[in-house]
Amino acid sequence: MVRTVRHFWPDLDLWLGELPDTRFQPLITYDRRFLAWWGLGLFVFKLGSRRQLDFDLRDLDTHLLTNLNRLAGTQQDSLPVGGTLDHFVGHLGLDGVPYLALADLRAKLVRRIIRMKALDDERLLGHFVVAVDGTGWLKFDRRHCTTKVPLLRTPRRFSMRKPGSQESRISCAPPGFLVSS
Repeated sequence: MVRTVRHFWPDLDLWLGELPDTRFQPLITYDRRFLAWWGLGLFVFKLGSRRQLDFDLRDLDTHLLTNLNRLAGTQQDSLPVGGTLDHFVGHLGLDGVPYLALADLRAKLVRRIIRMKALDDERLLGHFVVAVDGTGWLKFDRRHCTTKVPLLRTPRRFSMRKPGSQESRISCAPPGFLVSS
């Protein structure tokens, strides 16, 4: 993993070091780069919540502390608890906008792999394909809509052709319909 990260984002340590740190400096135990990598561990290890960092990754046999120190370029002697990460992430706003520093970091990461043409072979009709996972973004504890959305049993099909290539079939449904398989 270290080789992959260093290949695609050689400046990542610098970028993580530039994250704003508005925590009370005399009481800081964990470096911001270390905490950023600890937070990235949520996604790398496909954990569902910050609490799982505390329960699933505490085993000494995983050598997680050693690897995080190597990735972050730090020499921490213990792993933080989930509350520490929560506190750190709460301080990542810029100019009063919460989480703006994380959005800026994400833009730098994507910009880098686009500039190095790492994704060029995967373009569709000359454009990058972007998948967005919005599940769980909006959640309602009670039913908020009384209108039933009909299921479309047979998805509509349309064709897209790139000049000089074979035809591709893509399934889609009109807005307001759910595709049922």
